[in-house]
Parts: sequence; structure tokens; C-alpha cells
Amino acid sequence: MARRACLTLILLLMSSSLWADDRIYLHGEGSPRKGDVESLSPTAVGLRGRPSIPVSEVRYIQFDDEPRELTSARRAALSGEYAGARSTLRKVKVDTITNPSIRADFAFHDALCFAKLAMATRTKRAERLTSAAVKLKSFVEGIGKDNYHLFEAQELLGDVVVALGKEKKEAKYFALARDQYQAVTNAAPWPAWQLGMNMKTAQAWQAEGKSNEAVNLFKQIAASTAEGPEVDSYKDRARLGMANAMAEGGQADAAIDMVHKVILATPKEEAEVLANAYLVLGRCARIGGNAKEEKMAYLRIQLLYPQIPEAHEEALGRLVQLWEAEDETKRAADTKSELSDRYPNSEWLKK
Repeated sequence: MARRACLTLILLLMSSSLWADDRIYLHGEGSPRKGDVESLSPTAVGLRGRPSIPVSEVRYIQFDDEPRELTSARRAALSGEYAGARSTLRKVKVDTITNPSIRADFAFHDALCFAKLAMATRTKRAERLTSAAVKLKSFVEGIGKDNYHLFEAQELLGDVVVALGKEKKEAKYFALARDQYQAVTNAAPWPAWQLGMNMKTAQAWQAEGKSNEAVNLFKQIAASTAEGPEVDSYKDRARLGMANAMAEGGQADAAIDMVHKVILATPKEEAEVLANAYLVLGRCARIGGNAKEEKMAYLRIQLLYPQIPEAHEEALGRLVQLWEAEDETKRAADTKSELSDRYPNSEWLKK
């Protein structure tokens, strides 16, 4: 009897050892969920013997038998260290990977890092953006078409071709970007993701110079009946986008009033929304010919939101121009020095 029980225990241990110890890291949870990932799709991660997890809740998956270089590169990419991540990915022996999910994860992160570096570069920009678009398109239409990274890859592909459109001044790239964002909107079942892609679509219209189309879509987002903190954030961003587009369309005063309302309604801990709000306020004030309000908006970003790089960089660049226009030579020099130290490759240093 004892021998039979022992044999049963050994068999159970042997069978359990065949199950993978994959780790699924979720947004808002410190510890991963462990189990055997038996299925992946653009919308769900399936765990053996447990309920599937919506992709909207998944931050990333660390597979049990993945190369340690992929684990290291993923962590670097999540921290924004794309150059280091790509260097580490080059050490992965892809031919030895037999798990299709791990091969797809490698392909995604390789395309992700390449695209992020291409969008950050200033040299051979169009060439590198084109190569990044090819890599992402290959993932989206190939190994990644049924992967949980699909929507993220489609969004990034949209971002890349918007950047390419700005670089080449060609409408076809903005149209391609909107196609990618729309594909996610149509397939993703989560309201926040749908609003996020609508935001990107509106921004693509705006980047193309189609203010009316952008304003109409921003209005739809702001009027959404969906609820939740993330949804509310998109609504605020839509109002800022609407204000920016309205100012470009000749309605600067109404746009400024709208931005002030967003600022008053935004909690101080939402630094990114507030930094972007002051950035939009500065742009609207400039279009409206209000140099004082423009300067105050950018000064707030300089002093309060240096941790928001995109807004901070533009604010410093604009302030250099404003100080120079007022013959404030020392302030202009000090601000330009700060810009150079923080963003040595900034386009604002050339203006």
C-alpha cells in the first residue's frame, strides 16, 4: 500500500514537472501569476486549468524556457533602455528556440526596440523609420498575427508611419497609420483601448494638417459614455487635442478657455496630463498672439514638470525663442544650456 502511494506521488511529481512555470505580470500587481500558458491570442492569455486573462491586464509574460538574454532585453525595453535591449537581443540564438510563443516574443521586442530607436534618431531618419515599419509589418502580418502583442505592434506601426509622414510630408503615411489604429479599435473589446486608438487617429489627422477631421474625432472621444480612470484621462487628452486643433483652425480664444477648464479639473498628481495641458496652452496662446500667457505656460512646465520629457523639451525650446525675442540674453543662454544638457540631440537647438 505504501509502495503504491509512493509510486502515485512520484508520477504526480513527474507529470507536474512537465508543466511550464510561465510568469504573467499584470498591471497593478507586484507578484506574477504562475502557470502553464497554453494559448495566446490578441485578446486573451490562456492558462492551463485557470480562467484566461484579458490582454488589457497583461504587462508582459516571462516564459519558463525562454533564453535569459530575452528576459534581460525585455526588462531593459520596459525601462526604456532600447539600445541596450537590442544589443542583448543580438546574443539570442533564435534558431534554437522551438517554442513559437517565445519566437514571437523575440520578434516583437526586436521590432519594438528598432522602432523606438528609429523614432528617436535624427540621422538617416526616413531610412530608419522605413526599416522599422517593414519589421513591424512583418510581425503584424506574420508570426504576431495571433499573438498577444498584436495590438501593441499595430499601434507602434501606426506611430512609426505617422513619424514617416511628418518626415516625408506625404499623406499616404498618415492614412496607413489610421488604418493600423482603426484595426485595433475594431478588434480590441476594451473601451479604454478603443478611445486610445481614436486619440491616435485624431492626432494623425492633426499631424496631416486636417484640423476639422481631428476636432470632430476629439469631440467624439470627449463625449464618450464609457467610464473609468483611464477613460477619463483619454477624455481630458481629447479636450486638449481639440483645443490644439481649434487654435490651428483660428479659434485660439475658445481653445485657451477649454485648456484652462482641463487644468482646473485635473488633479495635481496627474503630472503628464497637466504638462501636456500647459504645452497646449502655450501653443494656443502663441497662435492667439498672447506672448505673456505663452511664456507663463512654458515656465510652469520648466519648473514643475521636468520629468515629462516631450513637454519639457518643447517648453525649453520655446522659452529660448521667447527670451531671445525680448532681448533677455542671459535667460535665453541659461535656458538653452539646460536644453542642451538634458536633450543634446534636440531639434530645438537648431532653431
